[in-house]
Amino acid sequence: DFPILKTAEQIEEEKDRKTSGEIPYYRFSPEVAEKAIRALENMDAPSYRNLRGSIVKALGKIFAKGIVGDEGIAFDKAVQDPENAVIYVHKGKRASLVPCSEVYKLSAARSSALLAELLASTHEGYVDSLLSANGIYELLQPNLSYDKQMTSLVSAENEASISPSMGYANAGQRIVSKGEIVTAEIAQMLDSYRV
Repeated sequence: DFPILKTAEQIEEEKDRKTSGEIPYYRFSPEVAEKAIRALENMDAPSYRNLRGSIVKALGKIFAKGIVGDEGIAFDKAVQDPENAVIYVHKGKRASLVPCSEVYKLSAARSSALLAELLASTHEGYVDSLLSANGIYELLQPNLSYDKQMTSLVSAENEASISPSMGYANAGQRIVSKGEIVTAEIAQMLDSYRV
């Protein structure tokens, strides 16, 4: 028995396929949300006291989904294929696959997500001006940070997992018959036998 070795081109093609499908890892920081909600609860603005509970709940929902910075290059690469765009979100000791559509970019979280959450729970017309005047939009900060080291480590592991062979030829198995045309597959088996 002997292994049928892949050609250098086949190995390169497989490496390209694995690295082009690289999924970025992001680390989740719960401290960002805790700090923002503490700051909101310590604000003393009489104009929004009746909305404070709704604002805390809305901030909590947005932070739970996750916010990446606007300059998230790894995130932008992942979103190039919007239907299948995913990232890994590392919370504690677990990493879970999350569709990019469920994660906010900072500008979207500030410009529309917070306002939409509040308008869904309350029908006050002055919510936008209240949020702007009290600096509540600025409480939203990225709580997902790109983990380049983990992304590179997983990518290297994927590359290392590429097998140099693509099966086995059994002892006594006929590789080629006399007068048969030698195809690329047969030539690959013969080359593997010589090694």
